[in-house]
Amino acid sequence: MSSVDSPGRDEVSRDEVSRDESCRDGLSQRLLKQTQACVRCGLCQPHCPTYAISKTETESPRGRISLAAALAQGRLDAAFADAADALAHCVGCRRCESVCPAGVTFDALITDAQALVREQRTPSWRQRGLEWALAKRWPLNVAWPLLRFVRALLPAAWIPLLPVVPAPPPSGGVHKALGLSRGRVALFTGCVAQRLDADVHRAAISVLTRMGWDVWVPSGPLCCGALHRHAGAVDGAAAQVQATRQAVMAEVSNCAAVLIAASGCYADLRAALTPVPVHELLAFVADDAALSTLDPRASTEVVALHTPCTQSTAVGRPDAAARVLAAIPGLRIESLPDRGCCGAAGSHALLFPARANALRAGILDGMHSSATKTLCSANVGCRIHLAAGLQQRHLRISTRHPLELLAAQLA
Repeated sequence: MSSVDSPGRDEVSRDEVSRDESCRDGLSQRLLKQTQACVRCGLCQPHCPTYAISKTETESPRGRISLAAALAQGRLDAAFADAADALAHCVGCRRCESVCPAGVTFDALITDAQALVREQRTPSWRQRGLEWALAKRWPLNVAWPLLRFVRALLPAAWIPLLPVVPAPPPSGGVHKALGLSRGRVALFTGCVAQRLDADVHRAAISVLTRMGWDVWVPSGPLCCGALHRHAGAVDGAAAQVQATRQAVMAEVSNCAAVLIAASGCYADLRAALTPVPVHELLAFVADDAALSTLDPRASTEVVALHTPCTQSTAVGRPDAAARVLAAIPGLRIESLPDRGCCGAAGSHALLFPARANALRAGILDGMHSSATKTLCSANVGCRIHLAAGLQQRHLRISTRHPLELLAAQLA
């Protein structure tokens, strides 16, 4: 190609800018359309955990929708810290969606708003570090064995959220059913949860194989992309999803279902593995008729049951944990009152520890008068965040996944 035919640097730059502006305009238009669905009735306000602790409009769903609309229309610069922070403070509980009479899909709306902010404002180093570690995979493999030493380099607020030495994950491959096989299910162990939820995954394998299922477990850490998506890193989330699909689709296509123990990852994993059926682990076990064929030993323990936001909203099964625990004869369940989000909310406890602690306080206040020695929660982030709070208050209460209790009574 001659120099006359070759586009100049300025022309290429103009084309790139034009494409970027086109993408940005498309995002703004989609976001603006989403915000216009809100009728500003305010019915969501009493259900929003962040509004409950701040009582400010910008920390409510309606306020965040107004901020998103201003961003989409160009009336507000995302560099304006207060506006960007208010959007980032959303814990993604989706409680507002469950009561919205106009059917606003707030989860999708806040994702687009965060993406628009991200185009104009560089994320914090903590957020970038988390995204890098999950995207590269190898930092997790290197960090876990060295965590005892790595902890000294971490921000002080992060240290209570991490174990000294996390448990090794269950071995990858197929774990055979005990007795006649009813088919195969896949157990998605996740990225960070592969280590931090390792004991839960072992309990799941124990219960599922006793219920007649062959259980296939991926051999390495895989990510659903939720952390990237919640922060508006849409391309990063898409890359995680693509890598996960390439790693597991050949295997999970032959499975009756893909199961995920972390309710916070459920919605993103379900979207990532379409059209393969994805189920939250407790809901799957609770609905399986084989649960009634198990013969767990009786227990006289009293357990406090915390229901994560995502178990109620994204999964839509706030009853699942209680139904599974009811399979243990004699076990007494003390359901905690709904005080809103516990503050874990994916990476929220790492990025905004003071806010996360404020959200958690109401739940911990109720534990002082409880007779229980065990607090159950279905989501790994909630359990870790609550455990850190219990430790700080010197309460001798352990945190466990409900399936761990069932597996212990079967052993």
